[in-house]
Amino acid sequence: MSTQEEVCRNGKNIYATNKLKQPDEKWPNDVIRALKCLNGNLFEQGFTVTKMRQACNIPQKNFSSRFKYYVGFTPALYLKYHRIQCSIGFIHHIKSSFSMSILAFEVGYEYPSTFGNAFKSVIGYSPK
Repeated sequence: MSTQEEVCRNGKNIYATNKLKQPDEKWPNDVIRALKCLNGNLFEQGFTVTKMRQACNIPQKNFSSRFKYYVGFTPALYLKYHRIQCSIGFIHHIKSSFSMSILAFEVGYEYPSTFGNAFKSVIGYSPK
């Protein structure tokens, strides 16, 4: 198990804090596949919702609204919120000084500025 997975699994606040749902067996298969794909590729740099749809062979038409209906977030917002919650887990678990670049990279962002903007939009303040 990687450090990222360990931190996120031990964080226990990922689903509770932002009310992100775990897959339900009653959901449509494409929504379950998409959620598993998003979770499985959470830390991959450059991983996007488009890549998720391609990997899971899910057509774009109406998918985001169906995903949002079951999960409570669009796939893009789910990915962003999940990554930011994991970054908070890193900050609290590691308790050492991380540079923005390293922290951004660890949670799947290619650029620190993109990570900083995402963090601020979810949490309300900068991660600095």
